[in-house]
Order: sequence, then structure tokens, then C-alpha cells
Amino acid sequence: MVNKANNTLAFLRRNLRINSADLKATAYNTLVRPIVEYASSVWDPSTNNQIHQIEMVQRRAARFTLNRYHNTSSVNDMLSELEWPTLQQRRENVRLCMMYKIHNDLAHLPAHEYIIQATATQATRNSQIHSYMYQVPYSRTESHRQSFFPRTVRSWNALPRNTVTAPSVEAFSQRLTVGNRG
Repeated sequence: MVNKANNTLAFLRRNLRINSADLKATAYNTLVRPIVEYASSVWDPSTNNQIHQIEMVQRRAARFTLNRYHNTSSVNDMLSELEWPTLQQRRENVRLCMMYKIHNDLAHLPAHEYIIQATATQATRNSQIHSYMYQVPYSRTESHRQSFFPRTVRSWNALPRNTVTAPSVEAFSQRLTVGNRG
């Protein structure tokens, strides 16, 4: 997947001979980013090496978009200028949006088979933020601990009440991106 995204980005770099940063950003968002984000709520990597490989795609795209290839150019500054969140953050937001859909029965998934809502005493004992918490599924292995439900439930339980109680998926997503996370 990373190779395919890098190949598509290289194709754009070779063939898109225009200096418009907006056009290059649109090309990246249309042709490359979907490759690295397809079904990301399911396969979201947890190892630093895999995360780094995926993030490097976006970092190369930022250089391409702004046409800054000098080794003293800061890619972090480029990403800030473009207002591109990290792909890791985008994947986490996608996972949390899927959890919102599961929580509100908007996804055709028997959630009760995978997660259990935390009781009121568990929520107060843990002094968490909202009463819409779930018990984190028990994991014997690290690979299961990093899978969708255990990982997403931990993130979900850390969200503030006003984000979890959003009236729609769009409002929930907006509250995630605005930074109402706690």
C-alpha cells in the first residue's frame, strides 16, 4: 500500500508540471491519500515503523505540493502551512467515527458481541468524563490489544461528553477535528 501510494505520488511529480499548490494538494487528496486511508479503521497500524512509513508518504506529498525540496526546509512547517493533520490522527478519527456509528446503531454490526457498556460504578470508579463508556475488551496478546475494539474503546472513553453526545456523525467528526478531545 505504501509502495502504491509512493508510485502514484511519483507519477504526479513526473507528470503534473504546474506550480499551483492548490492543484497539487487536490491531486494528492484525490489520488494518493485514498490509497493510504482505504479501510483504515480496520487495519490502522500500531508499530512505529509502519506508522513512520505511512507518514513519509504525506511528508513527500507536502514537499511536492509546496515544491520545497531543500534539505533545510522543515516538513513539519509545510504540514502546518497546508493544515494537513497527520495520517495517524486521521486514522484515529476514522476509527472514532466508526465507534460513534456503532454506539448509535448506525452501523450494521452486532456491537453487543464485541463490547460491553461500562456500568455506572465502573465509570465513577475510574472518574472518567462521560457515562457512555465501554469496558475495554480483555487482550491476552499485543496484536489483539492493538486491534479495532480494544484500541478504539480506550480512545472513545477518553473523549469529552460533548463530543460523544454529538447529534450526528458530521457533528462528531467536526468536534474531533476542532480539538475538543481530552
